[in-house]
Parts: sequence; structure tokens; C-alpha cells
Amino acid sequence: MSISQDFQGFALPDSNLHNILGPLPPSTTVLILGHPGAGKSTFAANIVFENVLRFGVKGVYISLAEDKEKFY
Repeated sequence: MSISQDFQGFALPDSNLHNILGPLPPSTTVLILGHPGAGKSTFAANIVFENVLRFGVKGVYISLAEDKEKFY
């Protein structure tokens, strides 16, 4: 699978957010923060999934969890 010539950066799944922020540049590390259940994992997975399908790029999605007791 080759990378599309149209690839300018990772498109965001929400068109309003994409219009505000623009595409995420290649080789960018993104940290998504929010409360439990806010949709962070779904949002991150959608960014990777949509761009792999649309542009044939490679992406990595890493999810970490920490107990509240260890966090404070």
C-alpha cells in the first residue's frame, strides 16, 4: 500500500475540529487528556483508522491506564 500523494498530515475525524486545527503534521506525538468516558480512546483510534484507510499511512495508537491511587 503506498501513501497517497494527497497526504498533508493526519486528518481529524471531527470536521469542525479539523477546520480549526488543520491536519496533524507527520511524525507528531499527540497527548489526549480528559475524564474517564469522554471518548479519548475512540477519538484517537478514529484518527489512526481513518488515515490508514484514506491515505495508506502508518500510525500507532498507544493507550495507558493508571490507578487513581498511584496517580496521586
